[in-house]
Amino acid sequence: MAWNGDEYVLINVPCDDLRPDAMSPQQAAEQAIARLSFTTPDVGFGPDPNNNRFGMLPVGFNVWFFPRGGTLEPASARDSVGGHEVNLSIRVKEITYQLGDGTVLKCSGGGTHRPADLKRDIKSPDCGHQYEQKGEYTIVAMTTWQVNWTASGASGSQEITLSSSRSLSIGELHSVNR
Repeated sequence: MAWNGDEYVLINVPCDDLRPDAMSPQQAAEQAIARLSFTTPDVGFGPDPNNNRFGMLPVGFNVWFFPRGGTLEPASARDSVGGHEVNLSIRVKEITYQLGDGTVLKCSGGGTHRPADLKRDIKSPDCGHQYEQKGEYTIVAMTTWQVNWTASGASGSQEITLSSSRSLSIGELHSVNR
């Protein structure tokens, strides 16, 4: 309403952000993607050094890397933004591990959990490493999700990467004969 000097007059003002042409399908998709909630997986490795009395893994031992928890399963979502119906499909594209010694592993499946009852030192089938020197290593896992979208006849994709980290102690074990 506005006062014109004699009376209040109702003014009809169009709301541009509700019209589909006010926001492009890509802009609508970007806003819908920004509303998504991802839980970053924690870094998992096996065997667990906390399960031995030394609290570390030995130099040269095969360490398996894998994600623990987080948003890992493919999913879909729908949102209405700026007059567009946005359909989203989400999946983990890859998990990249920076192992603290200069090694980088790209694991499309994220890695395989090492069975807790596995007693032998065997290589991971898809995401493992052997440390050659003792030390404290910080492992950083960068999870990349691919989000495909469709809105009002348009389509596209976007990647989202989040990271988590965990420390790992690698040491030397020496046998002592008595």
